[in-house]
Amino acid sequence: MKPFETIENFVELNEKQIQLSKLPFNINFPWYFYKQTPRDNEQFCFFSHALITRSAEPKSNEMPFAGVPMSPHFDEFIEIFNLFCKKNKIKPKTILRANLNNTGYYPDKHSFVHRDHEFEHKNFIFYLNDFTNGSTFLFDKDHKIKKEIKAAKYKGVVFGGDLHAQGFCDVYERRLILVVTFI
Repeated sequence: MKPFETIENFVELNEKQIQLSKLPFNINFPWYFYKQTPRDNEQFCFFSHALITRSAEPKSNEMPFAGVPMSPHFDEFIEIFNLFCKKNKIKPKTILRANLNNTGYYPDKHSFVHRDHEFEHKNFIFYLNDFTNGSTFLFDKDHKIKKEIKAAKYKGVVFGGDLHAQGFCDVYERRLILVVTFI
């Protein structure tokens, strides 16, 4: 099967979506602390807000299935994902999960290298703010960086479920992103 080509493009938000993109910066927005991912023992900490929970990993003979909406904001953020997909002629069949992630400074170049699912899928990342550094890195099977995706406010990127890791922003900054995995 041919690898999926990475697509990077800015999304032109309407006024309602611009206001929505500011919502995660509100002091009353609910963030949940995570010390590590379920598949990795590295001590990387971040805050997350589940829009659609991760579906269970399917058995080898099953098709992946959609996650469950968890946030009153999921429809509004998924509109941004759908806008990007329409602009770039991407036709998602099923959304597997969607989160807002909030990370800060760490001295390492990037977090742990991982895949979001153990089956074929695509990843969408949308940067909600400007920050220094904090690129998204794609890796080959030997964990060598094969592509660096520079972060920029209102930029979206889709890649084909590659091994990836997030870079860290500078001290006193936050890296806020919308993440959607889909097939």
